[in-house]
Amino acid sequence: INGLIADERIKTVVISYRIAYSLYGPHENTYPLLIDERGDRNRREIWNSLMRLVQKLQDAGKETIFVQQAPELPRLIGFLVPKNDDTFAEGVSRSWWRDRVSFVYENINELTNITEVVDLADLFCERETCFSVIDNEALYFDDNHMSIAGSRRAAQEITQLIIRNE
Repeated sequence: INGLIADERIKTVVISYRIAYSLYGPHENTYPLLIDERGDRNRREIWNSLMRLVQKLQDAGKETIFVQQAPELPRLIGFLVPKNDDTFAEGVSRSWWRDRVSFVYENINELTNITEVVDLADLFCERETCFSVIDNEALYFDDNHMSIAGSRRAAQEITQLIIRNE
């Protein structure tokens, strides 16, 4: 973080990681159950650490953007990619994803008060369904990493936000 702060060329810092895993633990082999391996106390400590990071960057004059991770998949992408002419393939339900990261949504105002937030569920999901494939493009290359197509969607949204804020 000190390198980011010291580098005057860096104006905007994008923060994104597997926050669902950090706050609750893995979902692999337990989906659709919502397993909590962290507990409320640890979850709050993890969240407060994120808040301190954002605040430290802000205090140093950096613009920050928090990117809420893309919804996790119920299985590996290879099992979800359509084998026929379908151009879309479902992942998890949007309600499952909201429940999976409920702590983030319950506390998002703490973040939006100090930074911009991009929620990738808004790009990867419709009202009820999150997708693993949109327009014949797999959005993931495994169960929790975006593919180039998924990353492109995220980058376009983030780039537009940076340009608007300049």
